Amino acid sequence: MSEIRNDYFNRLLNEIRSLEQRLLSLRNSGALPFSFFSESFNKTQEISRLLHELEFLQIDEMKQQMGQLVQFLSEVKQEKNAIQESITPENQIIPEYESVKNHSVEGFTLPEYRNPRVNKAALSSEKIQTPSQQTDKDIKPVIPSLNDKISPAITNLDLRRNISLNDRFLFQRELFHNDREAMNQMMICLNAFDNFDQAESYLREHCNWNFDTPVVEDFLKVIRKGFA
Repeated sequence: MSEIRNDYFNRLLNEIRSLEQRLLSLRNSGALPFSFFSESFNKTQEISRLLHELEFLQIDEMKQQMGQLVQFLSEVKQEKNAIQESITPENQIIPEYESVKNHSVEGFTLPEYRNPRVNKAALSSEKIQTPSQQTDKDIKPVIPSLNDKISPAITNLDLRRNISLNDRFLFQRELFHNDREAMNQMMICLNAFDNFDQAESYLREHCNWNFDTPVVEDFLKVIRKGFA
């Protein structure tokens, strides 16, 4: 890639220097023929073409780097999962807490250790004293555990997870004029719908696309998969 990029740089520099020399010669001569304009337009068009090709080359390099990054993150995640599987099982109490369980110091009873990962149903099956069996000394305030206070987070639909990295670049370039922010805003709007039919109707009403083209059909397939 670096050799190809250097070639584009050299070709750009040659075109720019050629135009510069032509301008300097005309300025020194004092004459300005009409052929200068057509020659200059051709050179500027060639410069613009080379710049666009250099831009596409840069995008391809970014795709490769992003692919390598995704692969690296995937490997890190797999290693992390392997480490987590080797950790103590969820139901096992850590030994260092067993020495603390029901231990008394100068008449003060430390609260019994409770594993926050133990199922609530298992806790409810433990034998509990009835009010008639409890004495005033046995009655202690119940301190809610951290697991009781934290409610599970509500997961929202994220259609972008179903789009691969290569498809994301393709849809962004072909459907959203290479505007990443416009594509992100559209995905946020589609996430608000309850089913695919509503999302498709919204796209047909607000997007000036040819829905018979392969790229639009692929985009709709990805959206349909997200609502499945």
